[in-house]
Amino acid sequence: MCNFVNSTLVVVATMALLHACRAAKNYVSDDTIVIESFEDPMHTWQEMNDPVMGGKSTGTFSIEGGVGKFEGEVVEVPFLHAPGFIQARTTNSKKYPDVSSCKALEIVAKTNTDYAGYRISFGNAHAPGGKYFAYGYKSHLEIERTDEFQTV
Repeated sequence: MCNFVNSTLVVVATMALLHACRAAKNYVSDDTIVIESFEDPMHTWQEMNDPVMGGKSTGTFSIEGGVGKFEGEVVEVPFLHAPGFIQARTTNSKKYPDVSSCKALEIVAKTNTDYAGYRISFGNAHAPGGKYFAYGYKSHLEIERTDEFQTV
């Protein structure tokens, strides 16, 4: 999920999600499981805008030449004086590999926007004590503006 005000976002990723751990089926090496690769995606991906309370943020997500491309603009919701959101997410119920023994998450990506507020949400567990709509494990995603892909 990306929350920023009056900016344009372009995040491009070759492999969306990688885990640093070992598994029997979907591993690239002894310490990496590929959860999703845009070179041969297992899941259906879509972009979602902030449709409630007058949100005016917009975006797109596409897969072109083995690369997932997420573009958009997040704008402030006027009466809330707070940013809206856009997100790229999977929409089908295909199972992901078991990553319960994993200790880290890696993403190979690049961005052309200087922004320190990128976030990632992974999974569908309801957080203990979390708000009604709070699902998944969330973290800040620190990525530097660059023309080259980087692992974060």
